Amino acid sequence: MLSMLFAIAMAISNIEGHLIADSCSISCPGQGLTTTNSRQNYIGPPGKRGAIGPPGPTGPIGRIGPKGEQGDSCDCRSFEDKIANLDFTVERLKSVILAEWSEASNHRWYRLFRTQLNFQKARDTCKRHGGRLASAGMRGSVMREIISMVGIRRGEYVWIGLSDLAEEGSWVWDDGSTAPVTNWERGQPDNSDNEDCGHLWKDYTFNDRRCNYGHNFLCEMDRLD
Repeated sequence: MLSMLFAIAMAISNIEGHLIADSCSISCPGQGLTTTNSRQNYIGPPGKRGAIGPPGPTGPIGRIGPKGEQGDSCDCRSFEDKIANLDFTVERLKSVILAEWSEASNHRWYRLFRTQLNFQKARDTCKRHGGRLASAGMRGSVMREIISMVGIRRGEYVWIGLSDLAEEGSWVWDDGSTAPVTNWERGQPDNSDNEDCGHLWKDYTFNDRRCNYGHNFLCEMDRLD
């Protein structure tokens, strides 16, 4: 009886590539015949990846989509009504804001706060109310008018928007003006105790004083258009 044995062996060699060996053996018992046939193939390593090519051309523009549904028409009268209501609200707010303010002939508004605050807190309070410590009105011809209008008493300590906090001896108004100050009390400012903030004093003249003292203060607001 003829018996046939088939043996297949595979071997993988070093990192340079792969060696594949196939062998086939035929044996005939009793006849002393054995035949072996071997074949070897060598597969090299993968080649280097090539450079990425340039992008392809832009494709054609697609078709225009279907027309959308028509929107609602705009009734401009509703917007006009809203604008009119907004204007009315603004005017009411102005009247509320100015209820405790008085308008001087320089077309600015003034309010005296009889609350004992230091200079910085007084300044902040004026800002919260849309103004600043009184400046323009304190260096013009309307100063006496304003003092009388808001009821500042003679000799009352009242902070105004005048200080040399940025540079000693360089007095600046809170509205940014560096106009010369001509209404100092005689002998002032003297900076006798690190005094950097200005206030009304005595016969409505100005004096320098330490900024941490608590005084009443006068606020000034530009015209509301």
